[in-house]
Amino acid sequence: HFFDFKKMAEERFKKAVYFVKFAPSEKAKTNEERLFAYGLYKQALSGDVDIPRPGMLNFEGKAKWDAWNSRKGMSKEDAMKEYAKMLDKDAPGWESHEVMSKYPADFKP
Repeated sequence: HFFDFKKMAEERFKKAVYFVKFAPSEKAKTNEERLFAYGLYKQALSGDVDIPRPGMLNFEGKAKWDAWNSRKGMSKEDAMKEYAKMLDKDAPGWESHEVMSKYPADFKP
């Protein structure tokens, strides 16, 4: 049997994004954790950074850009896998959490 591992990674990533967006958070995330997740999220959706780094006074924008840029060269598929693995570590059992019963098949991250 042939398994489409890329498709499987994409679907698991979409579910992970849905979980992060809609599940109640068990514990507050640090800025470092949020930026780590953001970098993987952006790399998974867009690939390498393709926009200029924000200006000096845009601290949040620069931090997000740096987090995304730190993933430069990582494939979209690998970023998707890493994003889901991050959740496996931070929220074991997330895939069977009650919020996932409402996961729509057409969810777009």
